Amino acid sequence: MKLYRICTEDKNREEVEALLNEYFDGFALLTGTGYWKGKREKSLTIEIFGENNDRGIRWVAEAIKRINEQEAVLIEEFEVRGEFV
Repeated sequence: MKLYRICTEDKNREEVEALLNEYFDGFALLTGTGYWKGKREKSLTIEIFGENNDRGIRWVAEAIKRINEQEAVLIEEFEVRGEFV
């Protein structure tokens, strides 16, 4: 199983949430402060746990990048052991 993180600016939240709800059964949204090229911004970290889905994650990250009109978003992936109980 993998844990994916997409790090983006926290804007256009309703549109981002609608996109995530369309493609994933569950996800977590974590807010904070991030920096990009020395500029402070509200950040949103999206965590998605599940089967290997590299192409789907990349597609969603690209869509979020367009929605938020960003130069880049960060995708992280981790091999993890986990289960829903």
